[in-house]
Parts: sequence; structure tokens; C-alpha cells
Amino acid sequence: MGINKKSCLCDIPHFNLLDSFVQDPMHLLLEGVIPYELKLFLYFCIFDAKYFTCDWLNVQLESFQYTYLESDRPQLIQRADLMSDKKLKQTSSAVLTLCKVLPYIVGMKVPDDCERWLNFLRLLQITFLATCPFATVDTAGQLSQLITTHHMLFREQYPKATVTPKMHYLVHLPLQLMKFGPLRHHWCMRFEAKHAFFKSFNLKCFRNIPKTLAKKHQLWMCHKQLGTLGTRNRNFLYEGDTVCEGEPMSFAAAYPTLFHAFAAVRNSEGTCDSDNTLVYFTNSVRIQGFQYNIGCVVITEYDHSGLPHFSVLQNILVCNDMKFFILERLNTVYFEHRMLCYVVEPCNSLNVVRFVDLLYPWPMSVHNINGQLCVVNIYGHLCEFIM
Repeated sequence: MGINKKSCLCDIPHFNLLDSFVQDPMHLLLEGVIPYELKLFLYFCIFDAKYFTCDWLNVQLESFQYTYLESDRPQLIQRADLMSDKKLKQTSSAVLTLCKVLPYIVGMKVPDDCERWLNFLRLLQITFLATCPFATVDTAGQLSQLITTHHMLFREQYPKATVTPKMHYLVHLPLQLMKFGPLRHHWCMRFEAKHAFFKSFNLKCFRNIPKTLAKKHQLWMCHKQLGTLGTRNRNFLYEGDTVCEGEPMSFAAAYPTLFHAFAAVRNSEGTCDSDNTLVYFTNSVRIQGFQYNIGCVVITEYDHSGLPHFSVLQNILVCNDMKFFILERLNTVYFEHRMLCYVVEPCNSLNVVRFVDLLYPWPMSVHNINGQLCVVNIYGHLCEFIM
């Protein structure tokens, strides 16, 4: 029990025990700081300021129009949990969904000058930066500024609340990002998802649980690597793209104004097009783990000021195993700080793009909030500061 000898990690050349271990954004934020501060904030809104009731909040959570990208819906907030020392009963993926939709639900109910709400939005911005799949030096700078401001104001706004160790660990995230890259690559979300395989078994014998689970896992791995005719499965590491049912159609007949643009894109692959070229139109496709449905939003580029340019997916087509997207450009009207979202509007400008040409392939949701189209840039490596 305990440490009784020198760690073998000390023998690794150029490995510093003090700063070479990474912090996990999932446990720090999704299972730590966010549920902790969310409980304090909801208690303030419901019982102290009386901005809304717990029943109203649960009705909004149930009736909200979630998209297919928000399949892990949050559970209802129990009034008893807010009034006791219990934690909010939410999974990590459900908390991440709350980070996306809670600003839409609460943003219009809380006054603009509510400092507790503004500081909670800072925490959401920290979460988005910590779960972004790519990052720059500016990402670390913004992350450091947001964490410092958030922690200072948290102590002022909740003087009776304790500063948890996970709050302190957040201070190390900017340096960790600079040394090891995007923080999303360090989280344990995928490992936790792997645990679902072992939790799915209904074990009746507990004599040697590690051996039982290891044997079941090895048999499952052998099955996955075996083809239909007993040969080796070539799609073990990557199962391939999944294209949903659709219908073949002439591209020129479907999009006559885009035919020349589509032909130019295809000709870059050394193919020739005619007006009668048939392509396969579908409503959904899964490529490299990304699920694209008609209606999702992607970022096509960032301008010189860091403002993202959004486009909504209008149609999906497949031609010679190549995936193409029909995108409609969205104009960014303004940034709504109360909901951490960009208000956008369509501009009736269509373009055809190959999937492999997307610089930012991460699909996002667009919601209709009070008649306005809103997008929360959860994959942004930069964010709007809340002053």
C-alpha cells in the first residue's frame, strides 16, 4: 500500500513528473466544474432571484427541439438535488448537450446584467475551447484569460462555495495545450465509451471477473476481424463510409445552375461529365465518424478577424465513391452574447464542395430561436469574449 520505491517513470529521459501528466477536460469540466457551478447558478435563479421555476426549466428541457447531433439529452433537474448536497444526475455527454442548449433556454430569462450568468457563460466558453479538435497559440491565450477571470469572479459571486481542486487544475490547461496540442485529444470520453462494452454483460459468475471480461473482449475482437467468408476483414480499423438510402438522378436536372461548378470539381479528379451524368442523392451519410444529415451546419472558413463563415447542408450526393455536399451560405448577422450563438440568415447562394476539401468538417446544429436561426460554434478555436 502506498509508495514504497522510486517510480520507474523517473528513469524516462526528458520526462518531467511535474508537468508531463495531462489533465482530462471531461472529468475537470463535464463531471466537475460545470455540474458544480450549474447547481449553484440554478439555485440562485430559482430560489433567490426567482427568474424561473424548476418546473418551467424541466418543461423547456423536455420540449426543446434537439437535433440528431444532440442525441444524449439531459435528464430533468430535480428540485431536491438543488436544495441538498447531492450532485446533479447528468452524464458527461448530457452535460455537453446542456452546454449547447442551456444558453438558448435560459438566455432570454436572465437579465443582461446578471453577473452570475455572464460568468457561467465564460465557463461554457472554456468548455468549448477545451473540447475543440484543433487549436492555436491564440486558443491558449484566450483560455488562460477566461479561466483567470472566471475564477476571480466565482469567488466574489459565491463566497460560501468552496474552490474545488478541479477548478485549480483548469489553470494548467493553457500550458498543457501549448505542450501537447488540442485538449480534446487528452480527454477520456472515448475510453468511457469503451467501458459500455464491458458494462453490457449480465455476469452471473464473479469468480474471476478480469479473465471473463478479457475473454469476451478477445472473442469480440476476433469476430470483428473476421470477414463473411472466414477471411480477414479489411475494414476492421475503419468500417468504411455509410450512405443511407436515396435515389439516382441527373445532377444537371436537379441543379442546372451548379452543373458547371460540379463538373469543374469532378474534372479535377480526371473524370468527364455530361448533362446525363447520374449521381446518387441521399439524406444522410457517415464519413470518417462524422454524421452528416441535411440541415446541419459546417464552417467553410474564418475571415481575417476570426469570424466564422457558416453554410447549411442542403443536399448530399455520391458519384464514383466521391462524396459531394450542396452547401447554402449563411450570412452572420451578429453575435448574441446572452446565448453564446451567432445569429445567421440564408443568402440563397449555393455551392458544391467535395468532402475532402472541407477545412473544418465538424457538423454543428442550427436552431430556430424566436424566429432567428442560431448556431453555437462549439468547435471554434477562438471565441467571443464577454466583458
